[in-house]
Amino acid sequence: MKANVFSQTAYGNEAARRMLRYEELFERTVEIHQSLPEEERDAFLQMFALKIYAGYLINVSFYYADRSALMYRQGCMVDADTCTALSREADDRKRDLLYYYNRKMCGGKWDRILTPEEFRPPCTALYPACKPALVIPKEDVLRQEHGRQETECLEENNWRADCQAADNPKAKSQGMDCLSTDSERACGRYSENGYTEGEGCISILADHFTGNDGWHRIDYLGRYEGSLMEAEAGALLEYELYFTSEGEFLLEFYRFPSLNSTGRIRLEVLLDGKSAGILESPSADEWRGSWRENVMNNVEKLYLRLPYIAAGRHMLRIRALDRYVSFSKIVIYTQGYTASNLGPEESYHAQYNRDPGYGPYEFSFDTAAVSELFQNLFDGARAELPDVIYAGKTFWASNRLYLKNAVRHQDSLGVKKYSCEEDGTKNVFSKMRQGIFAERNGEIRIDCECALLDSKDAYRTADLSGIAWEHVQSETDGKTGLAMHIAEEGLFWENIPQAPSLNYRIQAEGGSYQIWTLLKYDDVFSARVAIGVDGKVIPQEKMYGSGRLFNYGTKQNWVWMLLADAELALGEHTLTVYAAAAGIRVDRIFLTREESIPPIDVEWREGG
Repeated sequence: MKANVFSQTAYGNEAARRMLRYEELFERTVEIHQSLPEEERDAFLQMFALKIYAGYLINVSFYYADRSALMYRQGCMVDADTCTALSREADDRKRDLLYYYNRKMCGGKWDRILTPEEFRPPCTALYPACKPALVIPKEDVLRQEHGRQETECLEENNWRADCQAADNPKAKSQGMDCLSTDSERACGRYSENGYTEGEGCISILADHFTGNDGWHRIDYLGRYEGSLMEAEAGALLEYELYFTSEGEFLLEFYRFPSLNSTGRIRLEVLLDGKSAGILESPSADEWRGSWRENVMNNVEKLYLRLPYIAAGRHMLRIRALDRYVSFSKIVIYTQGYTASNLGPEESYHAQYNRDPGYGPYEFSFDTAAVSELFQNLFDGARAELPDVIYAGKTFWASNRLYLKNAVRHQDSLGVKKYSCEEDGTKNVFSKMRQGIFAERNGEIRIDCECALLDSKDAYRTADLSGIAWEHVQSETDGKTGLAMHIAEEGLFWENIPQAPSLNYRIQAEGGSYQIWTLLKYDDVFSARVAIGVDGKVIPQEKMYGSGRLFNYGTKQNWVWMLLADAELALGEHTLTVYAAAAGIRVDRIFLTREESIPPIDVEWREGG
């Protein structure tokens, strides 16, 4: 799981639609769990329920992290903080669940057997990128008290009002061809044996075909819905379609990421008996094309621009040209393409789906109910604070795959620095440190979010396209702290001086300094950062680990990492952190002339 996988603004909020399904599965599991005799509950958790509970809570935490960023972009600052808190709540309950499994269940029999947050591989997705408010004025608090803010702030989602009758004026004005809820009539004509256009598309499930010659159905293997259809070369599937629009439409093909390492994976699309084009996968084997993304998403999406289609009935056919062609869904966009992960829900079908649902969907995490559940089923287990991980000089001296990390235990966190005031208002900037970062007792301590001030002492510099570091929630300052983050995915900067940077004016007493950074990366692609002093970038080969930060033992976690040594003369200097790749997060910087490690949160005093 990672940020923004599922859209909250496309097709009635596909993320919420998915979470509602997950919630149903979660609640059914809870019902079974609670109905069991006490002596059978732990066995049920071990064999079945744990994956559902943990998966649900992880997905809740990412859902609300994404939503906090959405609310922030739209200026809904109270809701951005609310969503951040909900994401954190779900993440805490997941950690409580793991604690119960290891320490409490069966008398602690399985202690340290399930530790995805302490020792990896394998790892689990940790700390989704929440985006809390920086400033909440009093007027926003008042609006929230009247229940108006999120409703007013939501983006225009890619759904339209339901068509309840053929004379719906709004539907007609938007060119809709909606189907009424009685499923017996439509706002216009429709297919009697197949799919009818609605909501600006025709969304087709692979196993709801009109005719089949040689394709095989694999039940329950469809992506999110429906079944999978697979075939050998020459097999033919057909779908009757009814269009209310006309034009040259985009076809989106949801291919199951099967492989054919010694051949090709191709299919032909035919419309009314004529070839509309051939689609071929560039990912017929591992590490080809978009294979990695296909595996992560359990789909490869292929695209074809169809020739001109007139309104009315048409026959779409899919012919497999090679072995291992398999798919679960086709979407034809008739009113423009909207990016999403799951795509539009299945369109009206005379046999299979006479009452299509188009949203909008709303998901709400019931924190009180989940807390009560944990109290009843898991004896109110509460996890300990996570250890602080350190990667110092000796970290890169050996293969780290099966070595435990150096850690310090935390019994408590620091003061909640960036909490709201009692009246609900908030101003993070007023609590940030102002002025130069001066050395004290051989140390210089920097909270990276001070660069948001964009002052002469701490500021950001964007790259040539305007991309700059932005803030996200961190785990420091009593879990109210902020880190800096490049959210855009898949970006790299080979020319480091032109990369987005964080810049801090420091006062050094002079000498040789170790430069530590508290950072987080999710994968090998985001584990890249560079350090500069007074405008000069420290060469990668002179950084610890030769600048290669990635390690399975620290992936997905916050880690204090020793990056480089630097000779600083007495006086003022500019310390710069460059984003060599998007996705990296940095929270704090620690410079020391001693062989000491950075302090844990409760010991941190900004500035030294």
